[in-house]
Amino acid sequence: MGASLERNTLISLEDVSFTYKNATRAAVKNINLTIKEREFVVITGLNNSGKSTLLYMLNGLIPNVIKGHLDGQVFSFGCDTRQMPVRFFADKIGMVFQDFSSQIFSSSIESELAFGCENLGLDKTTIRERIEESLALTGLLSLRKREPDTLSGGQFQRLAIASLLSMKPRLLCFDEPTTDLDPSGRKNFFNTLELLKEKGHTIIIVEHQLDHLLDADRIIVMNKGSIVRDCSIEEALLDKRLREEGLLQMPGVQKLFFTLGIEQFIKDEQEAFELLKNSGFSLSLKKGETLRSKQIEHSKEYGPVKIKASNLSF
Repeated sequence: MGASLERNTLISLEDVSFTYKNATRAAVKNINLTIKEREFVVITGLNNSGKSTLLYMLNGLIPNVIKGHLDGQVFSFGCDTRQMPVRFFADKIGMVFQDFSSQIFSSSIESELAFGCENLGLDKTTIRERIEESLALTGLLSLRKREPDTLSGGQFQRLAIASLLSMKPRLLCFDEPTTDLDPSGRKNFFNTLELLKEKGHTIIIVEHQLDHLLDADRIIVMNKGSIVRDCSIEEALLDKRLREEGLLQMPGVQKLFFTLGIEQFIKDEQEAFELLKNSGFSLSLKKGETLRSKQIEHSKEYGPVKIKASNLSF
């Protein structure tokens, strides 16, 4: 069943509440939300606040696969999700789960990307073109002949993203995608995210760490199943109530400025540097070098290497 949505609106939730089967309280309650085309939206909040539940309603996983009681209406791409099978949204909404390894099951990278396209009934030429484009966008071209089991965690996640991109969904959803990644993997992920944003994808990401998400259009803060704030990143970070209640994981640089008594939104390192200078703080590069030298000297005091590993696969 279709719905008359405002132009450019992809997602609309109207007075939505959901209680999982056999649960005693609602996981989300009284949710009203719209997502427009090309928006970059962050969903954050404490654990068990309903973030993932909200995400899984967008393509009908809830309640069509994950059972429970749903009140209100969820419209995705103009369709009531209760009236459409999950497969209907396969080429419209791509979702990368927190356990992204569970989404990969083919024996090679190329066959993994081809699988979704084949299920969409695409011809071989189109499939090859989409595979090339998705591998290039996620930086996996040189690894195309590898078996997924030989990839690192970050590469494995990029494969999960590439497999979705090959189906050309207009909306991409990520459920806490950086939880199991090391710093290098997180950096690569956010670089990929920036490319996807530039390509015009609508992006929704459930994430606690906000350091790399300061360019998002909106942030939705959840607590105990409800949306407590829907605003810009700047407005959320400057909201003292959200900070006092611990509903945001404050970016490191922003936390430093609040500690110094400077109530101002900090978007990047250059802005932070200029603001410190203008606020009367002196920055000593010489002292910074001295601290780094001390760290290097301290590392020399460590004992011999007890454990060394390289080229591990699991």
